[in-house]
Amino acid sequence: SDGVGGWADMGIDAGAYSRQLMHFANQVTQEEDASNPNPKRVLYKAVQETTAKGSATVCIVSLTPSSQTSGMANLRAANLGDSGFIVVREKQVLYKSPVQQHSFNFPYQVSSIPKYSDNPMNAQTFDVEVAPGDTVVLATDGLFDNLYPEEVASIVHEAKASGRKPGELAHILAKITLEVATDKKRDTPFSYGARQVGFPHEYGGKMDDVTIVCSYVMADSRM
Repeated sequence: SDGVGGWADMGIDAGAYSRQLMHFANQVTQEEDASNPNPKRVLYKAVQETTAKGSATVCIVSLTPSSQTSGMANLRAANLGDSGFIVVREKQVLYKSPVQQHSFNFPYQVSSIPKYSDNPMNAQTFDVEVAPGDTVVLATDGLFDNLYPEEVASIVHEAKASGRKPGELAHILAKITLEVATDKKRDTPFSYGARQVGFPHEYGGKMDDVTIVCSYVMADSRM
């Protein structure tokens, strides 16, 4: 979950809503059937419980053994806004969740204040079959605005080839993201998007906070 920074202009901790939302999401998860979880239901219930002022984008993902294909797993996700996930297999992007936004740089978001909130039931849902050896990268837009999916896949592949653990991979991605964010000449997904909507001279990275969670899919693994 990624708190919307604009609340800071009103003297409100922009991260408070996001943190409380994830606290309740964690609690609600315990009520789910571990063999058949519903991330969208978790998202909806967590939003109903969250009272802190603010708003946030949110991505909730579950991973369970496949009931259809032996050795495979089902990745289920609910995503609202411009956080999201990438699934990497070997050096390739197997899947990248799309962005939900009203217009450029104005993502869908949930809030404790109704007039600022999109309906959490409008979250997009995904069901992706993954295999042992795949890598799942969940992240806020701080990552996705600065690195193209193919760049993420390349970094994942190199890190795993070097024996890096998931937590180490997350730190590597965060460090590279910060380097790109401070590069004023780099072509990035954010600058490309800005050029597409009428800002022809927009280049460079975008400074933003970034949260990244990496998971390696293994036999009998769960999220």
